[in-house]
Order: sequence, then C-alpha cells, then structure tokens
Amino acid sequence: MSPVQRRIGYLFASVGFAAAAVNLLSIAAGAGFVAALQDFRVYLVFLFSLLILFTARLRFGFARWVQTFLPLLVGTIAVFDDYESVYGLGLYAVSFIIALKHGLLRRGFKLKLGVYLAYIFITVILASAAVDPDYSIGRGINAVLYLLLVGILLFFIYADELKKYVAFSRRQTAYIRRLRREQKRKSRQFQERLADLTEEVEGYRKEAEPFDLDSRGITAAEKRVLRALILYGGSNVELSQRLGISRSTVKAHLASIFDKMGVDNRWALIDLCRHNRWDDEGEA
Repeated sequence: MSPVQRRIGYLFASVGFAAAAVNLLSIAAGAGFVAALQDFRVYLVFLFSLLILFTARLRFGFARWVQTFLPLLVGTIAVFDDYESVYGLGLYAVSFIIALKHGLLRRGFKLKLGVYLAYIFITVILASAAVDPDYSIGRGINAVLYLLLVGILLFFIYADELKKYVAFSRRQTAYIRRLRREQKRKSRQFQERLADLTEEVEGYRKEAEPFDLDSRGITAAEKRVLRALILYGGSNVELSQRLGISRSTVKAHLASIFDKMGVDNRWALIDLCRHNRWDDEGEA
C-alpha cells in the first residue's frame, strides 16, 4: 500500500462525510429533518465515503481500482442529476488523474483514454437528452473538450516533472529487471552448488559406512586383535600382553587379516576400518 493510496482514501472519505453532512442539513432546512433522513442521496454519499475509506488501509490492487472507479461513478450520478454541474466533470477528471497515478493506464494508454472520453461523451448526451435533446451531442462534445483542456493544460504545466517521472520509472523498471535476472542466476548457481554438496555429502556418508568384516571372513578372535590394534595400537608384543595371548598368535591373526582384507600393513588396515564401531568383545 503506497502513501498516495492512503492519502487519497482519507481525503475522499473526509470530503465525502462532510458532503453527506451538508446534504443532510440542507435537505432538513428545506423539507424537514425526517425528509432528510429519508433521502437516499445522503446515505449514498455516506456509503461511498465509507467504502473509499476502507481502500486507504487495504493492501490489495483492487483498492486502487475502487479509488479510480468510485469518483467516476459518483461523477456519473452527478451528471445525471444535473448535466451542467461542474461536480460531475470534475470527478471525471479526478478519476482519470487517480488512474494515472496508480499506474492503471500504463498499458494501452491510448485505448483507455479513448474509452474514457467516449464514456463521458455518452453519459453527458444521455443526461442532457431528457432536458434538451437538440443540443445533447453538443454538450457531450463540450464536456470532452473541457476535460481535454484540463488534461493538456496540466500536461503543459507539469511536462518536465512528467518526463522526469517517466525516465525515473523506466530506470526503476530496468533496475528491477536486472535484479530479477541476477536473482534467477544466483538461484540457479545455488541449486547447482546444493546439488554438488548433496553429492559430496552422499559420498562422505558412503565413505563413513563401517567396513563389513564378516564379508571377508574375519573371525571373532581376529576381530579382538583388530580392535586392540585400532583402539590402542602398539607392537605385536604389546598387543599380546593386552589380549593375554602369545606374540605368535597375534602375528598369525594379523597375517590372516592382512590377507583377507587385501592390505599389506597395519596402517592401511587401520584406515580401512576407521569407521567401524567396537564393543567390549571386539566385534564390529
């Protein structure tokens, strides 16, 4: 929700509530308070003001459309109530300015401008036809010319500001597009890096799996020797003392383990079984 949207909502709501109060007092002064309370125009203006007040707090794009079309609708009612009233044409101009500010005319500007002017032309003709049908088309043309005059005059006055705004808007649009492209590129790089890391983690996980000693036919006695070697290290004499067996038995077990595991030294054996877990019995 932009500050402009909030300010437009509060401004229109304040003016609308004030207009509803003025209408109520004016009708009451002429026809009595009861008649004023029964006049639908009082409630209509109040409801419109309440509706546009809600748009000041809404964050949806729909709120901007409401702020654009509500003055157009109220202007139409004012034109049909009195086609010569300045309120109707003024609200038409306000509706167009709000639509321009909210960016609702960026795409298809010429087409939307043509529809807008045609709508004004038709409503003025229909409103004045009941009073003076001979000159209704002329009044419609005058209404269109009046609004074109106001629009062109505003353009002449604020041409430099409009050019700066358009240039700034284009730069911002180009900057946002560059950011989106950069975001997509970084997102793609992130996905690729994530895939690489996933493969690496999967490789580490596979490497961290314990070596299957049973598949190599390692016996329980050999596992006890292997456990002592990996956990404590030491020479064959130290291993025999720790396990309570002879040095020759330790040497024979290690030779058998080397042959079964396909290694030729105890360091390669320790590296091969570095991820194995051992219990007190020496079994992996």
